[in-house]
Amino acid sequence: MALNAIEGVKLSEEEHEDEANIANEESLKQTEAKLRALEVVEALLSHKGELSDRQQIQMAVLNGFTSSNSVLRASALQCLSVLCLREKEDDEALRFLPLFVQVCGNDTAELRLMAMKCMVDFLMAFRMEDRSSEGENPEENGNDSTTPSGKALILSLLLDNLLHSDSEMRTVAAEGLARLLFCARIEAEPEILSKLLLLFFNPATEDDDLHRQSMSVFFPAFAARSQTNRSLFEEALILTLNAISSAPSVSPIASVDPVEMSLYTFYLLEVCSGIVASLNILLRVPTSFLSLTLAPTLAQRPTAEANRRFGDLK
Repeated sequence: MALNAIEGVKLSEEEHEDEANIANEESLKQTEAKLRALEVVEALLSHKGELSDRQQIQMAVLNGFTSSNSVLRASALQCLSVLCLREKEDDEALRFLPLFVQVCGNDTAELRLMAMKCMVDFLMAFRMEDRSSEGENPEENGNDSTTPSGKALILSLLLDNLLHSDSEMRTVAAEGLARLLFCARIEAEPEILSKLLLLFFNPATEDDDLHRQSMSVFFPAFAARSQTNRSLFEEALILTLNAISSAPSVSPIASVDPVEMSLYTFYLLEVCSGIVASLNILLRVPTSFLSLTLAPTLAQRPTAEANRRFGDLK
């Protein structure tokens, strides 16, 4: 009797293993089928022209997001971004923006990076602002005036990721902001430039070669575009120096050399002004402005080296 019971248990375990193997095989087949479907969708989206069955394509793409397979989700994300970018207006991009935001915050590192790049592409292609008919009350349309627009949501996400612990996330966020600023897709503000300067001089990013290279190209190029941009750098310098002086001692920002940063800003203003001046445009290099700006910060750090370098600016 005991032997029969043991044999029965073994048979039961084998049956469960067989059922599990069959279930795994079925799941694998379904994943492969969805992946092939997304490959077909991606091929269709790569061709210009009207899509014959947009609803069917959207269903195939959205089904990919329900999979636990990261490769399948990545393919679905790529297809969805292309589907949105094919549109002449930003309706589809605004509609699916929450999905990209969710992926950017709650998925694998590869998909988070991809989602952030897609959202930058949306801003490069569209206004990403909620539209309401002229003269209509937003409350009547069901639009909450306190809800941020798509542009504001993406901009906030990029700024938040400048402080991300992952270096690739920081780099993609900084490069995205640089692209948007340079192409005037977002309003240039001193606060944004200040955050980019702080990240550029932050000792924690000294090994991020790609970030350093891209920013070392962006800053001079942006400053050379107009006097308005150079004025923004002046305002950003004040904000940056205030951030350094008020940073806690345990923060990496506290170790940033304010004189070095100011000298770099002065270099941007001087060199870029010289480039434009060579085109017979009269510009003023604000050396006195920089000197007056540096004085309060250097007073808090009265080292001989700082005073010597400060004297070079006068």
